[in-house]
Amino acid sequence: SSLPFRRLPEAVAGMVTPNGDQGVQFGPQEKGGLPGGDWNMSQACQPSTSANSSTIAPLALTYPDTSNDLTPRDENEHKYVGLVNQAMTCYLNSLLQTLYMTPEFRNAIYEWEHTSNRSEIQSIPCQLQKLFLLLQTSDADSLETKELTAAFGWSSNEAYDQHDVQELCRLMFDALEVRWKGSKHEKLIEQLYRGTMEDFVACLSCGRESVKPDVFLDLPLAVKPFGATEAFKSVEEALGAFVQPELLDGANQYMCETCKSKQNAHKGLRITSFPYLLTIQLKRFDFDYTTFNRIKLNDRVSFPDLLDLNPFVHKTEEKKEKKDEIDSSCETRMEEGSNGVDNAKGGVGHRLDVAEADRLLENGPFVYELFSVMVHQGNAAGGHYFAYIKNMDESEWYCFNDTRVEMATPLEVEKSFGGMQGGWTNSNTNAYMLMYRQVRPDNNAKFIRTANLPRHIVDLKKKWKEQEEAKEVKRKYEESLLKITVFANGVLVPHEISAAPFEMSLPRENTVEALATEVVKHFAAVFKEKGVEAPSKKNGRLIQCSYGKHMKAEFVSPADMKKKKLCSLLPTGHMISPKSLYFIYDTKHASQPCFTAVHTDRKMFTCNIHLVKIKERIVEPYFLFPIAETDTITRVCELLGSYLCEKDFKDYRIVVERAGDKFDHLGIPAKQFGEFFRQEADTCIMYVDGGSPGDETNKDRKFMKEINQVENSLMFKIIDRHKHSQKMRIELPSKEDLSEHNNSMVMEEETETETVSIPAMENTPPMEVIEERMYLPSVDSTPSVVSSTEDMDDDCGLSGESVCNNTPQMSPVVSEGEEWETHNNLEEQQLLFAKITSLSECAVLENVPHPYVEEALSTTSSKTVVKSEGEKNGEKEKEKEKTGDS
Repeated sequence: SSLPFRRLPEAVAGMVTPNGDQGVQFGPQEKGGLPGGDWNMSQACQPSTSANSSTIAPLALTYPDTSNDLTPRDENEHKYVGLVNQAMTCYLNSLLQTLYMTPEFRNAIYEWEHTSNRSEIQSIPCQLQKLFLLLQTSDADSLETKELTAAFGWSSNEAYDQHDVQELCRLMFDALEVRWKGSKHEKLIEQLYRGTMEDFVACLSCGRESVKPDVFLDLPLAVKPFGATEAFKSVEEALGAFVQPELLDGANQYMCETCKSKQNAHKGLRITSFPYLLTIQLKRFDFDYTTFNRIKLNDRVSFPDLLDLNPFVHKTEEKKEKKDEIDSSCETRMEEGSNGVDNAKGGVGHRLDVAEADRLLENGPFVYELFSVMVHQGNAAGGHYFAYIKNMDESEWYCFNDTRVEMATPLEVEKSFGGMQGGWTNSNTNAYMLMYRQVRPDNNAKFIRTANLPRHIVDLKKKWKEQEEAKEVKRKYEESLLKITVFANGVLVPHEISAAPFEMSLPRENTVEALATEVVKHFAAVFKEKGVEAPSKKNGRLIQCSYGKHMKAEFVSPADMKKKKLCSLLPTGHMISPKSLYFIYDTKHASQPCFTAVHTDRKMFTCNIHLVKIKERIVEPYFLFPIAETDTITRVCELLGSYLCEKDFKDYRIVVERAGDKFDHLGIPAKQFGEFFRQEADTCIMYVDGGSPGDETNKDRKFMKEINQVENSLMFKIIDRHKHSQKMRIELPSKEDLSEHNNSMVMEEETETETVSIPAMENTPPMEVIEERMYLPSVDSTPSVVSSTEDMDDDCGLSGESVCNNTPQMSPVVSEGEEWETHNNLEEQQLLFAKITSLSECAVLENVPHPYVEEALSTTSSKTVVKSEGEKNGEKEKEKEKTGDS
């Protein structure tokens, strides 16, 4: 069966259901995959959908008995709590759960006290302390890690970059050592995780050795030797290859100072002491020199529950005979590993075999117990991390997969060896990083129980609980708020005001009157800032609208606004309660007697009205105007005339825009407005030649009546040009900014300039400002820097970048800002600005100071050209030739 066996509590295993069946039934078939991993192996990990998602129980009971809780529980009888995947932070979650389940590390975090002036928010140890305490005491199903990553200095974007768990571990340890400097925890990382080794070269002739001591926090073991076709069968075999010396002979002979000549020698690494907590990285990510692609090695590499490392330790005080005996033992272990022999009895994923541990301890103190297997699921381009972790106090294994925590069986842990066992679906799911703890029966730490937490932790727990409660109250309050968006509307409203909606949040129980007060106050300040007279309170009204600005209902009556609550305006019948409302702050002329009504008992159209100014040859930005379906075209003209305060509304021409850039003239006065829009939406676009009285407007109206063709009228040509013109908004730096920039530039060498005259272009209005200066980029401008994997070896802080070359990663790009593009071709600039000036739709540029140009007195452009020495010499030669010819 492809269903993995799961360990059951004794209280449940013997139960029988009322219908006589066995009391426990497995859930849906797991398709042969490891628990917690994404079934689609080609996809990277996905963020958790909710911080409050419930833990998925590994078993489903066939009878409704809530007294038997199968949720995994820790040494405090507290349920295990998962961690929310921010986006692609599964590697971080696996590491944090491993550190939390390390008794020595968790206890040290609890014992540390925050006494510096540095803010708790920016303190990594403080945030770890808070997270560990919540993992041990919180009743939530899962916790966020955003406060911890904020202490790392990460931005929200870095949650979408997947990095290497081993490199993150190293960076975190470095940051903790920096933060703990001067405290009693200053040497903690060194005491727990740091081992020692020697880099040596030994002459085979005289026996002289050149030794360089070194330290390590983890052991990177190759999965497959370079150029080999088969991988190492076990961790012991890979470790034996790690300490196996390389022979230097032939052209690579070693220059021995004692022999005074080149001699054959051995060069390699030898381990002098293993750390208390041993971290082993299996280098599964490699580079294929055949295809020039990064690949992942999914070969099977076994590892035992108990790892005897005594044969791999080099002891300098031992005699050569003893050394030869150890080397022989190493070779024996490598041979056993290559033959697939398990060196430790009992396999993997089991409880600690005390008798076996005592037997191995007779060989020396370096005997280690496996307690964490961090698994990578995916390929070299990306994937998902989760971890099998052992509770060292209870000797039980669990699978920690983001928000899910489940019990794990020995079979599941064994599947992380890799290879093809369990079917092709598991071939890319294998162990990437292992953590072992040294077996010291008298000195191995136990977890600090919740009842025995240090006093300062208890005080912090109370403080943090109050903070979390305050945050929860604030969160619920913010969730209860309605997001209000208000659009200013009216023919008197400048476009820059109508284009910037007013957004705010208000409680649901607030009235429309309170909203109207805030809206009037806000837009009064905005109008004053723009130097425009704001409409009075009686010349403004609130209209509820949709997201697309379709008018629904107006609020004019003060009594109605006072009793109407915002929550009553929310639409009903939705599965999810909406949290947004949209309004229009509609304004009118002071001389306009009343607003155009927005009826609720008939269909209304919200029209985007553009006023076509015949004299100025422009089309104004639109304003919103309500029109009833039953209004005739004559009535529409009357309403628009009242709105624009004009008396000649009977002669208004209304052109409506159809789909596909088609235009129709509404020239039948008695026809109802709705008859023109049987197949259209509730919003339409209209062009009206109102608001621009004068002879040219009357002349064009008369001309259109005579020829009875809209297309040949001046109004239509203006509309057509407006519709098909390309509009550009150009923002240029001021003269002050440019002057300050030019003063700061440092020129490395002087350049000669020559003035060249360029005649004005034909068929183009002359430019009023025509002398151009070349823009020179500052020499101290900082180019974009892509994070490198080669410059991070000595980094002691936590950054969002991974430095491992063999690990899937997406390093963020660091940049001081985009560089300005330098245009060397000033003639193209001249042409560009000439075209901009010729566009009638663009703003008039005569009052806009151009930072690159200065005024001139003629219609020719004086242009500065920088020439190279070669160009100058060539021109001098030409001048000499001309002189000789003459």
